[in-house]
Amino acid sequence: MVKAYDGREPYIFISYSHKDSAKVLPCIEALCRRGFRVWYDNGIEAGSEWPEYIAERLDCCEAVIAFMSQNAQDSHNCRREIHFAIELKKQLLVVYLEDFELSLGMRLQLGTLQALFKHKSASDEEFYDRLSRATLLEPCLDSSFAAKKPEPPAPPAPSAPPVPEDNVASADSNNEDKAFEEIVNEVFSTPAEIKKESTSKAETKTPPKKEKSRREVLLDACEACNKVINANNRSFVFKSYSELREKQIKNACRAFGNGVTQRDIVALLDDTIMGSGKSGLLLTEDRIISRQWLFPFILNLNGIVSCSVSKDSYVDLAYTNGSVESYYFGLNRDAFLAFFKAYIEGIN
Repeated sequence: MVKAYDGREPYIFISYSHKDSAKVLPCIEALCRRGFRVWYDNGIEAGSEWPEYIAERLDCCEAVIAFMSQNAQDSHNCRREIHFAIELKKQLLVVYLEDFELSLGMRLQLGTLQALFKHKSASDEEFYDRLSRATLLEPCLDSSFAAKKPEPPAPPAPSAPPVPEDNVASADSNNEDKAFEEIVNEVFSTPAEIKKESTSKAETKTPPKKEKSRREVLLDACEACNKVINANNRSFVFKSYSELREKQIKNACRAFGNGVTQRDIVALLDDTIMGSGKSGLLLTEDRIISRQWLFPFILNLNGIVSCSVSKDSYVDLAYTNGSVESYYFGLNRDAFLAFFKAYIEGIN
């Protein structure tokens, strides 16, 4: 059994039910082998007052991993740890150990948080790799291990297929015939005909494709999202910055916080009935910030390479570093799936 971290560097707090120790302790050991600083309750000193010590460890940690199961849901201590971590606005990753039905209260607390599903992994090692690549855990990785972290191999450059000798000779012959034909046409064409031919070539030339800015790509993704929302008769739709009233913009900056200024706003998922700017989702060039549920989340848009649906109302996002993060979008799941597909296509 590994020793719980006891220091001042950023560390991970582990919340779990002791009834699940056989499943959780190997995960803790795997994280420690990969260089993460981890604290769990074997680090409680004899004679310590348990609630005070747990609260202190939660208050000082950088990130929390909550291993969820029916046992954890039934545990009063686990529920208190999760509630306190959310109250402290800690980075929280939920790891589901089994299929079970979340209570309404736990769905309210955990529904918007990033999640991994251990019981669905092909093997323990595959899950340990996915867990250790979770972005929110990176600050808790010892720098000596981070320096040794291997970079993914670059894909080999495609090689051009060899050209058969017969084709080379044929191409050379065609080029010579074409050159001879152009000389003949130039000698026997009048200036008017030459001008007409030149004008015709200029008209048929395809103009270079204008590359879209990141903001334009995001607005296209918002439009794809709105189409699905409108088809399902929802009241929330994305409004671009130019469509928002000054009052909505000011309300959004106050409500969302996180250092958001007017210049950061690309669009707002706002209620078309109230139109206050205080609810829904706020979109910046690199983040989606949610306050439409009781507990908010911040979704990083940088490095997303694919999206899919895992179950129920979740959307899974795969990143360039290999991590996969799950976000809960409720009844708007399909609309945001359309958003991410359009965003990925546009950004690439």
